[in-house]
Amino acid sequence: MKKLFLIFFIFLFFTASCAGRADAGAPGLLEPAGVTYDTFIVTREDFAVVAKYAGYVVCHTEPLYFTKSGLPVKSVDASIGARVKEGDPLVTLNTETITKQIAELNESIDETRTRNAFTNRSKELDIQIAALELAEARRGGNETEIARKEYALDKLSLEYGQLAQTQELELTRRLRQLADLNSQLEETVMYAPFDGRVVSVTTYKYGWPQAYRPIMRLADETRLEVLYSGRESLSGSRNFKVTARIFDRVYDVKYVELPTDEYMKYILSGGTPPSRFEIINADPFIAPGQFVELSVIMKEEPDALVVPVNSVYRGESEEGAYESYVYVMENGVKLPRIVELGVSNESYFVVKGGLFEGEEVFVKQ
Repeated sequence: MKKLFLIFFIFLFFTASCAGRADAGAPGLLEPAGVTYDTFIVTREDFAVVAKYAGYVVCHTEPLYFTKSGLPVKSVDASIGARVKEGDPLVTLNTETITKQIAELNESIDETRTRNAFTNRSKELDIQIAALELAEARRGGNETEIARKEYALDKLSLEYGQLAQTQELELTRRLRQLADLNSQLEETVMYAPFDGRVVSVTTYKYGWPQAYRPIMRLADETRLEVLYSGRESLSGSRNFKVTARIFDRVYDVKYVELPTDEYMKYILSGGTPPSRFEIINADPFIAPGQFVELSVIMKEEPDALVVPVNSVYRGESEEGAYESYVYVMENGVKLPRIVELGVSNESYFVVKGGLFEGEEVFVKQ
């Protein structure tokens, strides 16, 4: 037993001794010969900062509404999905009540004018009589009687002036009411502003539409737009150039403002308003539902000196400065150089100083 234990101990000692001698004598790792790094030749090109978003093609839709309220709906003359022609009636309001009110108000105004004319004529006769009595008193020479008659005439004249003013104010008020009622009759039928298809209806017979609240939406299938409904609002893109790629073609597009009431509906509910863009010079093959890649060009610099983003280092360089720097390749050697950088996109930095066109820089893997 002791002999077996001794043999095992010697084996362990011998193994450990051999391992120690191998580690101590291993040479350091050398860079393989003939390896080349990725490099980039500093060049000039038209640079742009572009944000990309996904959208899809839709038809232009327009909200339709009445500009006045106060009348119920008599009939809805077009349903969802219906095709309509420009000038077709879409919604008709019931004018029976307001027509009756106008007739009653006209009758009341006529009666008031007749009554006022009779009252005024009576007051004018009273004033004429008072004036004759004053003239008679002045011929008699009685100062007390003259003063009494003058007071009576002045009083009648003042009452007549006040009465005429009250009558005028009341008549003006009723004429204004009549004008308001008549103005409501000017827009009692909603007509289609263009040929299209009804895509939504939010009113019904006997309903009471509110002024400037859309009650119907009409789609113009001859006008195509791009719809983006992501989490990020693109309302600020109205200040930038925007293009849309559909298949292999690129089109200029223009931001379409949402109606204020629709925009506020999303804001008040905590949602993000969708962004719509009109396609300029759309081709016939474009159809609703097609995928679109929107490119918002937020900044452009023509003929800018650029380097790849993965060629730029930040921190304390070998020269001891905490700056942005690159490694310039000179005779196969990497030499650090501090550079002044401008804006960047996902691929390139604009170089403002420190490099020259044609120089070669090291690019990180």
